[in-house]
Amino acid sequence: MSQLADRVLLSRSGVTRLVDRLVAAGFVDRSQCTTDARGAEAVLTDLGLSRLRRASRTHLRGVDRYFIGPLSADELGAIGRSLGMIVDCLRTEADGARPAPTETIDAEAARA
Repeated sequence: MSQLADRVLLSRSGVTRLVDRLVAAGFVDRSQCTTDARGAEAVLTDLGLSRLRRASRTHLRGVDRYFIGPLSADELGAIGRSLGMIVDCLRTEADGARPAPTETIDAEAARA
């Protein structure tokens, strides 16, 4: 639950309440954590997976319409490269290595 809270940017108590509601609706089951007997994991039920798949269609249409559709191929490429750099940095940190320092770019100078 604490990993879930960190990834969705909610407090641990907020995630617990959310998972309680999802369990009550039949979308999620709680199971004992395999690596730490004190913890619990939230596991999608078949009903939860079905609902997630249906909701994903609407979600992806919205992402395409509002975030991808208005951008040119060059703009999408720039975003993809930037996000790739962020992912690489996060992976480096997760592996325990410190990322290489980067230069600070002055926003006004970058526009020139």
